Amino acid sequence: MNASQATDTAGLVVKRAHPRAQLAVLLFIMVVALISSHYQVYQPNPVWMASKVETAPRSAHQSRADALSESQSWTQASIADIGVVEGIAVIRMMVALPAGTGPIPPYALFLAGPFSAEAYWDGTRLGNKGHVGASRAEEIPGPIDAVIHIPESLSQPGEHELVLVVSSQNIGYRAQELFHNLYISRYQHDPRRQLRFYALPLVLCGCLVLFALHFARVYASSGSRSALLLSLMSALLLVQMALEVSRSLVAYPYDWHLFRSAGIWICAFSLGLVLTRLSLHRLGRESPGWVLLVASIALVASYFVNGFDNKTACALLVGATLPLWVGLASWRSRNMDLLLALGTALAASWLVSAMISVTTLLDRSVYFTTVAYLGLTWLWTSQGRETLDSKSNPENRPSHFVVKHTGRTERINADSVIMIAAAGNFAELVCADGRTILHHLRLGQIMENPPVNFVRVHRSFAVNLDKVRSLKSHEGSRYSAALENGREIPVSRYQVARLRERLSAS
Repeated sequence: MNASQATDTAGLVVKRAHPRAQLAVLLFIMVVALISSHYQVYQPNPVWMASKVETAPRSAHQSRADALSESQSWTQASIADIGVVEGIAVIRMMVALPAGTGPIPPYALFLAGPFSAEAYWDGTRLGNKGHVGASRAEEIPGPIDAVIHIPESLSQPGEHELVLVVSSQNIGYRAQELFHNLYISRYQHDPRRQLRFYALPLVLCGCLVLFALHFARVYASSGSRSALLLSLMSALLLVQMALEVSRSLVAYPYDWHLFRSAGIWICAFSLGLVLTRLSLHRLGRESPGWVLLVASIALVASYFVNGFDNKTACALLVGATLPLWVGLASWRSRNMDLLLALGTALAASWLVSAMISVTTLLDRSVYFTTVAYLGLTWLWTSQGRETLDSKSNPENRPSHFVVKHTGRTERINADSVIMIAAAGNFAELVCADGRTILHHLRLGQIMENPPVNFVRVHRSFAVNLDKVRSLKSHEGSRYSAALENGREIPVSRYQVARLRERLSAS
């Protein structure tokens, strides 16, 4: 076996990432990121969107008639620049409906954002989105998305005056943009996007469920820390995507938007930490405390950025920067395997998408590229091209177990150990002479760099292949390994094929 290969804890050959393979992986995920940046799940076709807007404050005691009068002190504004309003605000704009050759279609005003509003069209009240109020108690939060019908008698071609009386007393956070959408288009009774526009995101959700279950199963059978982190990453992204799609599935009141946005940020925060931890683990190093501390501080600091989209983007970019640093370190040390190359490419794709736009990163690229990363990881590990917990070459495998006792250190020859059993936060070395020695490390930590002949066959057991007499099958798809000391230990059915392969080769 040459230096470009390594053997995992089950004995499968792991190919180190060739520089061309690293480049191919990087380009693949970059292409996915660029393609997803142009993918649109829904694009409304409005007749009109606000461009020229005027605003004026209104006191709690001022009548609606006074608020709509020309005597108001109006200020030129832009819809995109209107943040959280203090008290109640009045927004006035002119709308030009186009002239058509056929019958006039039914029009509607579409409003989206964390606010309550009353709409007036040429002085006639159209409807409301919740109940406007000067205080939290007086205001009734409206739905996050609303549609208000414009009667046919009022929607003649030409210029019209639209006035919105707006309040956002129950928003709970400082919004960068109060209006997520404000436009006039053909009427539809439901402002939410149709479910068919989310066909692809829902397919991605299904993929994430499969990935989470698959890697959780691998962790349950082998105790692989990489599998645990990959399962957690799948679950976090699944929750984040479900929260994103929920707005089109549930017409919730706008004061719930804070919890939805905070949930998305928490998922992005956690995803950044998990990706950082996974990259360090693939490099074969325990996470330095200062690295995770710096990552946590930077991610927490992202919460203080204005706007939840910016908060979430900052959390993802912090989570991408550290894995890029880890990937560079592994490339310099020539210790980069294919999965670490994939993680580095994933982090790089997030940065590229953010350079295109924050919306591109949050709405599309983070999901497409991460699903591609998880899918390729599943593909390579299931075909034996890569393993989830292998970082060392056979030449670097230890020939002894180093056990630390109080005040002394003992070296145990690996050939004298029959099996290793998990014992909570420790592990037990069962020796051929009948001794059982308590090891200061957990079984999973020992198996990250075990002696060559040791194979993990169960979440709680690893064996010395030279000490295995036979592999037995039992009813109910259960298996066990008979050892030379007469003991039988269970073998996970997911590890049977690997154990048979190793036994036949030894």
